[in-house]
Amino acid sequence: MKKILIVEDESLVAMEIASYLRTLGYGVAGITAYAEEAQTLAAQRRPDAILMDIRLKDGGDGIAAAEQISASLDIPIIFLTAMTDDCNIERAAHLRPAAYLAKPFHRDELRAALKIALMPTKEYSPKTVRIDKSFTYDTLAKKLYRDGQTVLLGTLENRLLQLLLEARGKIVNTYTIENTLWPDKTPNENRRRALVNRLRAKLGNRFIETIPGEGYRFVF
Repeated sequence: MKKILIVEDESLVAMEIASYLRTLGYGVAGITAYAEEAQTLAAQRRPDAILMDIRLKDGGDGIAAAEQISASLDIPIIFLTAMTDDCNIERAAHLRPAAYLAKPFHRDELRAALKIALMPTKEYSPKTVRIDKSFTYDTLAKKLYRDGQTVLLGTLENRLLQLLLEARGKIVNTYTIENTLWPDKTPNENRRRALVNRLRAKLGNRFIETIPGEGYRFVF
């Protein structure tokens, strides 16, 4: 079941949206009216999509919250807001949201926006995978960039990065790594760990999570 995070400053509107989502067969990953809590819930619960108001409680800014979330998580964001001025539309457009719906919106508009946002792509690898604000990976050129500058990767470092990215946050077990990178050699834990550590260092010691006894996971 796909789960949706609702970020909405009006509690009655949030409850109505949650009820409608359930009639469509979606789950609700959480409801909040605060920008900081929205970022926390997104990181902890990894919703499949986020419905984001712009004007939030305590002066929170939904666009700024969406920018923080998008810096590390690839989650479709649909803005639901009464703010239709050019300034906010342009600010939101820079994040390439799945949709920008002006309140009051029709339920069918929300249903269609969610269907499009959650539609699976034919293949995972777009030309460019955005890892965070600094790092991107070009899947065609097989190059890693940091702030627009090429990060030099060895052949095995590059192949390991591809394996981890292709898994989309799932664990890549040690057998798969060993069999893919060194198919003709006996498994060697020290060799594997050294490779992972080299790649970690080139990624600023972020993103690669060790799962003891299982393997590794790329978190972004």
